[in-house]
Amino acid sequence: MSGSDHTFLGGLFIGVFIAFILYGIFIVQVYIYSLHCKEDTKWLKCLVSVVMILETLHTALMFDQMYHYAVTGFGRPDIIEKIDWTVAGIVVTENIAVALVQGFYVYRVWLLSNNSRAWVVGMVSLQNIPALLPLLIGILVFSVFTSTRSVCVTTHTWAEYQTRTENKVGVNLANITSVVADTAVAVAMVYHLSRSERYFKRTDSVLRWLIAYSVNTGVLTMLFALATIITYAYVKDNLIYAGLVVVSGKICANSMLGALNARHVLRDRLNDTTYLGSGPCSTVQFRSEVDQESPVTIDMSNSEVTVTAQESV
Repeated sequence: MSGSDHTFLGGLFIGVFIAFILYGIFIVQVYIYSLHCKEDTKWLKCLVSVVMILETLHTALMFDQMYHYAVTGFGRPDIIEKIDWTVAGIVVTENIAVALVQGFYVYRVWLLSNNSRAWVVGMVSLQNIPALLPLLIGILVFSVFTSTRSVCVTTHTWAEYQTRTENKVGVNLANITSVVADTAVAVAMVYHLSRSERYFKRTDSVLRWLIAYSVNTGVLTMLFALATIITYAYVKDNLIYAGLVVVSGKICANSMLGALNARHVLRDRLNDTTYLGSGPCSTVQFRSEVDQESPVTIDMSNSEVTVTAQESV
C-alpha cells in the first residue's frame, strides 16, 4: 500500500478500530440489559433486539469493508478509490439504528413532559420542545434517505462523493439535523428534570445524574456530528469523516443501552434513601419536602426513569 493510500484510509481505519471496541462494549451492555429487563414492555425489548441486530450487521459490514480495502485492494489504487458495496450497507444499517435511538430519546422526553401533545406555531419555548421533536425526526429521516441514496445509487468513487452538490447537501443536512435534534432532546430533558428537582431534596443526586447523563450524551454526539461536517467539507485527501460517522453510530447505540442499564442502579440508590410506597417495587413515591401536598413520583418501570410532580394549586 502506498503512502497516499495510508493517508487516504488512515482516518477510516482508526474510526473502524474504535467502532469495534465500542461494539464490544455494546454487546456487554446488551447482556447486562438482558439480566434486568423482565419488567420491560415487549416493544422495548424488541427495540433493543433490533438495534443489536443492526449494530452486529453494521460491524460485520465494516469488517468486510476493511478486508476489501486493506487486503484485496493492497497496492491497487483503482480499488481503493472506488466505493465498495459494503459502504452502502454500512450507511443503511447505521442510519436505521440511529433513527431508532433518536425515536427512543423522543419518547423519553415525551414521558418527562407528561405526555404533552401541544403544538404551538410561532411560539417555541422549552415547554413545547417535545412537540417539535417529531418534526426534527421527520427531517432526519429525509436527510438519511438523501445521504443513503447518494452512496447507494448516484456515487461510484470517493472523490465524486465529496464533490457532488447532492451529496454535500445530504451529508450536511443529516448532520445538522442530528445536532439540532440532540440539542433539543438534551435541553428538553434538562428542563423537565430541573423542574422536578425543586420539589424535593432526597433524590437530588439521582436527578443530577440524569441531567449530567443527558447533557454529556447530547454534547458528545453533537460534537461528532459537527466534526463530521467540518472534515467532510475541508479534508479531501482522507476518509476521517467516514471514521467519525461509524464511531458516532456506535456511541448512539451505547448511550441508549447505558440509559436503560442505569435504571436498576438508580433504583437501588433511591431504595436506600427514600420511603417506598405501596406501589410496585420499581416505583418510588414520596411527598415533597418543600410542599407536603405535592406528591412526587419517580417511576423506573418499563422503559424509563420518569419523574413527575404535581404542583399544589
